[in-house]
Amino acid sequence: REQSTVDKEREKVTMAEQQVTSAYDDMPPTEPVYRLWGILMHDGAGAESGHYWACLYNRETDAWYKYNDINVSKVTEEELLMYMGVTRPEGGSFSSAYCFVYVSDEVM
Repeated sequence: REQSTVDKEREKVTMAEQQVTSAYDDMPPTEPVYRLWGILMHDGAGAESGHYWACLYNRETDAWYKYNDINVSKVTEEELLMYMGVTRPEGGSFSSAYCFVYVSDEVM
C-alpha cells in the first residue's frame, strides 16, 4: 500500500512537470543580454593609497571615455586594456579595474 501511494505521488509530480514544461513550449528561448557599460579603476601601488576614476561606454558614440576628476577624454580599446591592468607598458602605472558594471540591453 505504501509503495502505491509513493508511485501515485511520483506520477502527480511527473504530470505537473510536463504541464509546466509544455506551457513554455511555444515561447522562443531568450537569454538576457548584458553589456559592459562601466569600469571603476584604481591607480596606485596598494589599497592604502592611490587614485580612483572610471571609464564609461557611450552607446551613442560607440566609444569609451575616461572620467578622471574634471577631465574627460575618449580612450581606445588598447588604452582601456592598459588601464584595466590587462596590459602594462614598461614603466607604466599600476592601474587596475576593481569593479565592472553591466547593463541589460533592455535598459539601454
